[in-house]
Amino acid sequence: MLIRVTAVLRDIARGGLAGMAGGVVVGGLGGRVVMMVAARLNPDATGRLTEAGEIVGAFTLNGTLALILFGGVFAGFAAGVTWVVISPWVPWSGWRRWLCAAPLGISLGAFLLIRASNIDFVVLDADAVIVAMLLGLVGLIAAAVAWLDEALDRRLPRADRRPRASLIGYGVIAVFGLLFVPIVLGFFFTSDGCACSSPPVLVGWILVALGLMTVAWWWMRVASGRSDRPRPLVAAGRVGVIGAGLAGAAYLVPILGKILGAA
Repeated sequence: MLIRVTAVLRDIARGGLAGMAGGVVVGGLGGRVVMMVAARLNPDATGRLTEAGEIVGAFTLNGTLALILFGGVFAGFAAGVTWVVISPWVPWSGWRRWLCAAPLGISLGAFLLIRASNIDFVVLDADAVIVAMLLGLVGLIAAAVAWLDEALDRRLPRADRRPRASLIGYGVIAVFGLLFVPIVLGFFFTSDGCACSSPPVLVGWILVALGLMTVAWWWMRVASGRSDRPRPLVAAGRVGVIGAGLAGAAYLVPILGKILGAA
């Protein structure tokens, strides 16, 4: 029983660590690169302030650290929690899984970065290049999380190696990640969370349903020790992942149309 619980906690911790690393490294550093390119594309905006209070065209240490620590950590929490919920139902492995994660990440998470109310799209002309870079950044974060998840699976100690110590270590990480679940849910269910007037509630409910399926799978693993997922649960989970992606895309497309239409 101890090894079974540790194995589940290991999966949770692995997904959370992958999300955090992907958010901080890819989201933080990639976000800085996108901002630099956007400033070069809009030289007339140099010296103006972005929504975050940063000066367009100015490369500062404080601005970079803020983007990595706050923007990257923010993206990491969202990516980690979401990936833990949906990863058991995302098909394939290797490069096919990474490519699958990229558009899924865009559908589920791009609305947090691309908002029609964001004044940055006024300060920096909302052309298709900048929007495409932002979408690409979100997709790259998602693909990186999927890749890191597999890489960590090969390197993290297995549940049967020093199970008590592993239980504590993985348990601490899992509990820490659990604290951020309400914040991530707020992105989908509250206007304050998504900084928008109409949050993607349908996407949120589908993710909640997927979360319940994932918890049910964890319980089965602990209770029975089975390593194979029941086919009906896998089918339901994959239908849920497809539904979440489609609902997210349906929510995102009008926002993109509004931003690009105002360019």
